[in-house]
Amino acid sequence: MNEEHDDRGNLIYWETANGHGYWHEYDKNNNEIYIRHYDGFEHWRKFDERNNKIYCKYNNGEEEWKEYDKNNNEIYCKNTRGYR
Repeated sequence: MNEEHDDRGNLIYWETANGHGYWHEYDKNNNEIYIRHYDGFEHWRKFDERNNKIYCKYNNGEEEWKEYDKNNNEIYCKNTRGYR
């Protein structure tokens, strides 16, 4: 497996033995905000000021929203297929 990391140690690219690559991007807090798979599948993430994932969008049209309480416990989650 081939791997590349950024200057903060985040994995930014990796490739499997059969040549399938995956790309990753991170925000200033090292939260993974973008992923692209070798087959073109992509997803984007947004985080709140406490580094909780609050939104995710996929290139297949699906979306997900989350909310957290003051202790960072997930208290709400909804996606485009309905509530979870």
